[in-house]
Amino acid sequence: MKRFTFGMIILILLLTTACSNDEKGDANITETDINEFESHLTDLLTDVSFLYEVDIENDDIHLMELTIDYYEKGAFKEEISYFRSSISEKDKKEPLRIFVARQQSEDETEQWISSIMSKNGYTSTVAGPFPVTEYASTAHNQTNLPLAINIGEEKIIGVFVRTNKNSSTSINEIKSKEDLKAATDYEEAYVIKLKIK
Repeated sequence: MKRFTFGMIILILLLTTACSNDEKGDANITETDINEFESHLTDLLTDVSFLYEVDIENDDIHLMELTIDYYEKGAFKEEISYFRSSISEKDKKEPLRIFVARQQSEDETEQWISSIMSKNGYTSTVAGPFPVTEYASTAHNQTNLPLAINIGEEKIIGVFVRTNKNSSTSINEIKSKEDLKAATDYEEAYVIKLKIK
């Protein structure tokens, strides 16, 4: 009887966990599978990159907005990039790709590239150049995936930090102001957000 009860508890926990990962939204963000060539090309051209696949589930979606916010020691300073792209009916038939990358040049400046791609083409923007201050370390992480997003919602999909601290903590799910403060409590932090309309 004890084995049966223990087994049922484990089964319920597994099913509950599986259900929470299968949450569906008006659009669903997942990791993008890329081949070795694409991986090498991304590494060659960028210092840091974030790449996502977005499946559109709701035909009412017509717009995606990507924003990059800049923070210093946990305090919002400015929006350094705002980019929006219309989503056509043709675009909704296949998964879209979101690509956000940081490029640093030899003159100690950086720029941020944001792009939304479909099989029918792409739209993109470049923000910068911005001066770069050297710190002891950098770190970047994306949000736990898959991630469901609904029309009108804005979700944080990635964070990049520069710090002189001995270590940095990666927060993979930012749901509150406290989470955001912890994720950006470094000398410099960049927060990448996605909104669908």
